[in-house]
Amino acid sequence: MWSHVSSWPHTNGVADPEEPGESGSIDVDVSASNSLPAARARRRRASTIGGRVVDKLEHAAESLHIPVPKTRKSRVLVRSVIVGFLVVAAWIVGIVWWQLRGASKPDLRPVAQHILEQMRAGEYNKIYAEASPRYQERVPEADFAVVMANINATLGPFKEITSITGTEVVRGPSGTSARVSMIMAFEKAKVVRGAISLHREEGTWRMLGISIELPPDIAKVESAAAKREARIEGDHAVLVDALVVLLRVQRGETAKIWDDAAPVFKTAVSKDDLAALERTRAKEIGKFVRITNVTSNHTDPTGHGDSLDLVVEYDGVEKPIVTVQFEFTRPDAYHVWQLASYKPIMPMPRVPVK
Repeated sequence: MWSHVSSWPHTNGVADPEEPGESGSIDVDVSASNSLPAARARRRRASTIGGRVVDKLEHAAESLHIPVPKTRKSRVLVRSVIVGFLVVAAWIVGIVWWQLRGASKPDLRPVAQHILEQMRAGEYNKIYAEASPRYQERVPEADFAVVMANINATLGPFKEITSITGTEVVRGPSGTSARVSMIMAFEKAKVVRGAISLHREEGTWRMLGISIELPPDIAKVESAAAKREARIEGDHAVLVDALVVLLRVQRGETAKIWDDAAPVFKTAVSKDDLAALERTRAKEIGKFVRITNVTSNHTDPTGHGDSLDLVVEYDGVEKPIVTVQFEFTRPDAYHVWQLASYKPIMPMPRVPVK
């Protein structure tokens, strides 16, 4: 129902009561006056995020002819549900983002390639020096070199990484660690599986461990007793070096022994102490006569060390037969062997020295 309200008094010929626009009158929709509280509620609701979402959903529902709540209580309930849903959704998105942050996996192929190329070149000392301190605490350098040399001797020189089969990254209190699994090609085997573990330290990936699986056909051969003995067969040249040491002891030339020995030998015993020790031994067992047998001669897989056990006869009172243990060392295959250790196993009971 419409009602006409005029803001000017009626005068003849001045304003037509049927033309409200010209007379300055205002038309008021009296029938819509009951909807003013609802309009005010919509305005209040539109000032909040939940209210704006509810309004949009109501408009969408009306366009799709879906019933929408009409009472204030039902509207508040719907708004609360929507806001709760948004909060939960935001929580889920935040948790997923937190879990997946930095999830992109690093490219560790160049690091693994560098380590394997050093292994091929026999630069075991460089690999060990660049490894993580955590690895160095667990594995002695000599043991690491033996393992690397065994791999080189068994599989031949490293050729290439044919594929990366997996990269795992773990972030924890000790920092970031990773493990790269791969398939490699060596001279004696085209498909070799292995993995290298790494630890991130001051922006650099450092080796934390390395494992290489022997192919079944090679493992069967390498595990045979004869093959194991062949791998550690000693260098026959050290027998000559041991004989030179024994002859110098016989002639009392201990100073020459000490001068030609390796640094580790000189650190263990001084030149004067060596001379005094050999004088004492000469009184107990006599002087060297001959080598009667070679009971052991083993070279470590790195080729840097050789151990030799000899059965030696002396000219003492009882013509004792004594086992003498030698160890020789060298920086690489291009250097001569140097005496690292010399130890006669003295017979028991010992003959008193007069």
